[in-house]
Amino acid sequence: MKKIDYALEYARRGWFVLALQDNAKAPISHELQRSGSKDATTDENKIKMLWELFPNANIGVATGKASQLTVLDLDGMEAVEELKEINYEFPETYTVKTPRGWHHYYQYDSTIGQ
Repeated sequence: MKKIDYALEYARRGWFVLALQDNAKAPISHELQRSGSKDATTDENKIKMLWELFPNANIGVATGKASQLTVLDLDGMEAVEELKEINYEFPETYTVKTPRGWHHYYQYDSTIGQ
């Protein structure tokens, strides 16, 4: 699957997505997303336009209230081991492998900082 396919899949889940710079976490500066994550969208036409212009863009997901997501970002096995040391149990959830570790996606929890 191409990156646009994943971006569209996320949008269909109700997750607000934005195009990020290739191999980076910074939003691409474009008129369709002038305000970074505040312009994240589920609008499939906007998403298709962005990935047509930037086919290698990374996919950003606006976490928190907008997408109803809390994401646990684990950078490497050291992070996993630290959580295991405090007896954190990893519930089964949607997980994405990242270059440095994993992102675990959970239902939004307003008591956890985003």
